[in-house]
Amino acid sequence: MRRLLAISGYHFGISYEILGTVTIGRASNCTIQLLDEKVSRTHSILRQLDTDFQVEDAGSSNGTGVNGERISAPRPLKPGDEIGIGVNRLLYDPEMEILRDTCGLGAAILATRSGYGESIPPASSDPDQALPEGGIEALLARMAEKASDPDEKGRPAALLDALVTALGGSEGCLIRKPNHSELPSSVVCHPPAAQVTLPRELVESVLADGATVTSGSFLLRFSVPDGKRASMQVEPGSSVAIPIRFGATTIGLVYVAVPRQNALAGIEEKALESAVSLAFGPLLDGDPLLLRNGSIQPAIDPPVARSPAMQQSMAALSLYCERDDPLLLSGEPGTGKAFIGRTVHLRSPRSKGPFVSVHASSLPAGGEESLLFGHERGAFSGASERHIGFLEQATGGTLLIDEIVQLNPALQVRLLRALQEGRLHRLGATRSVRLDLRFIAGAERDLREASRDGSFHPELYRMLSRAEVQLPALRDRQADIEPLARRFMARFSARTGARMAGFTPEAMEVLEGHGWARNVRDLKDLVERVTVRAEGNRVEKDDVLREFAAIAGYAEAQDRGDATAIEQLERERLSRALHRSRGKRGQAALLLGTTRPVIDRLIVQYELEAGSASTTDPGLS
Repeated sequence: MRRLLAISGYHFGISYEILGTVTIGRASNCTIQLLDEKVSRTHSILRQLDTDFQVEDAGSSNGTGVNGERISAPRPLKPGDEIGIGVNRLLYDPEMEILRDTCGLGAAILATRSGYGESIPPASSDPDQALPEGGIEALLARMAEKASDPDEKGRPAALLDALVTALGGSEGCLIRKPNHSELPSSVVCHPPAAQVTLPRELVESVLADGATVTSGSFLLRFSVPDGKRASMQVEPGSSVAIPIRFGATTIGLVYVAVPRQNALAGIEEKALESAVSLAFGPLLDGDPLLLRNGSIQPAIDPPVARSPAMQQSMAALSLYCERDDPLLLSGEPGTGKAFIGRTVHLRSPRSKGPFVSVHASSLPAGGEESLLFGHERGAFSGASERHIGFLEQATGGTLLIDEIVQLNPALQVRLLRALQEGRLHRLGATRSVRLDLRFIAGAERDLREASRDGSFHPELYRMLSRAEVQLPALRDRQADIEPLARRFMARFSARTGARMAGFTPEAMEVLEGHGWARNVRDLKDLVERVTVRAEGNRVEKDDVLREFAAIAGYAEAQDRGDATAIEQLERERLSRALHRSRGKRGQAALLLGTTRPVIDRLIVQYELEAGSASTTDPGLS
């Protein structure tokens, strides 16, 4: 698929895949939205011609340029052509990648050899050893000193600065190996905000082979001068790319550029590799994205997957856990999308970062945008303080939005842009903030159908549909019902003090034959209710049947608006909880998921005696 790469302007480093007809402009309904006051609402149009594209101006105020020339008619594009729109320059199908820093303001630019290979100068024959006097020991001492600086402790930038300085370099970057994705990630560059250009083949070789690679003849520099076309320049110099290992695994590399040819000849590669891995390995293994604001999530029980249907879903999920792509979890209500989303998060490289779960239908009308994207002080009436939205709260970790189709169309567009560009604007903000998160969406509806009927943005669906896992309904997971029921009972007993030994075989048979309209959510609710009902330490078949009847009776009474019947059912449930807790009102409150004052009030309201409450269901015995 062809693509555009932003090489200057506000959207620097963003790669846009293009297909069919592509509109570019400032309006939010454009395929590619450029936030630039010099860009018209619909500025340019790209149209696909067989495998390539042509670009035309859409009647913009400032015109569209190709390779520095303003066009007046549609212009066919060739790979490497540069499109100018406002202050933005976009390369068409370039042989390079831009990796923006995740812990800094710089970027690593990966250049393909075909773009510079003919310009490589010959190497100098005079070596100039770059290591300081004292060799590796001096390097280790300097790196340890920088890493222990109280203003920079724990920051990858501190160690990178120490390494570049010790090797006599002018610039460098820290690269993290990809997790089942095509591209690595740039963690930080030196100097701060630098754009460091290096050969893509060099990065791939070091990450694949785990061996240091030195070059004594040339350095690369990608230049975007004002008024001229961007170019890849080759300069005399030396470079070294050092693998970072944690245990036996190569997890990244450090690249250092020295502005002198053959400056690193005779370097002690093995000793240098050991020093670099010792310093950077724990940082990358701990994920430097999280060093600033991450938090460790508690462990959770693994999903129950005895049934073939759930085993198939878990096998599909295992393919996506270590990837950073957006993930779509589809399934009926109550199938555990939030639980599975947290499981994916805890099995991902972002596991030490925050997990933020949001249900779209629970967002208050009129406040959704502020809650998701945040706002600045004074952004609107009542905004007395800055608020950090859910997207920013998930920085370094994972954001899950369940029932994503419930977001209104404008929010769907804002979310799409934020995910595409890795940036967002808080309400009332004049500057954007960078996003770094894994996005997971949950959906009950078929999003393909929703994108066709206009209730869901087709581009957002296209992004999510690349990695989708269907979660089965509980009725299709019969083998999972018993272990799930036992897990829910154990948790409820531990929380409330109920001493239960489990279910009789007959009771379990009833559970396994039930339809479970709300899936796992219904099973959990039933287990907790029947634990309160049971007379002994094991749930009997009659306990389950009576609880099903009570739940159905409560629903029917609500439909009829029968307040007397509802009150009688609530009175009976309170009576059973008091009996189960032997009159201990605090424990009865735990069993019913409420508070002691509420229990006290209900005992008076229903004229119950805590120690002698009846346990007979009227009409059910």
